[in-house]
Amino acid sequence: GPATAEVFAEISARVEAADSPAGSGRHSTSRAVLVRSPDTAQMLQEVLVAWRTGRTAVVLTPEAGDDVAAAAIRQEGIQEGITA
Repeated sequence: GPATAEVFAEISARVEAADSPAGSGRHSTSRAVLVRSPDTAQMLQEVLVAWRTGRTAVVLTPEAGDDVAAAAIRQEGIQEGITA
């Protein structure tokens, strides 16, 4: 349906933006990105952007506690913000 097409277009735009040279300055030393969002489409977008830029997506459910997030951040060496 039209909603699927809109989501696809938005994902494509985000992936292209992440792939452009303008975004190259924001890479951290970690190759992992923590993704935690109550919105499934948003979570999928974050995962696809991470993969497109050669990074690992560490996906947590919205129900995962901050202790779980903190453990994932330590384990993966993640140095950037959490998608909420």
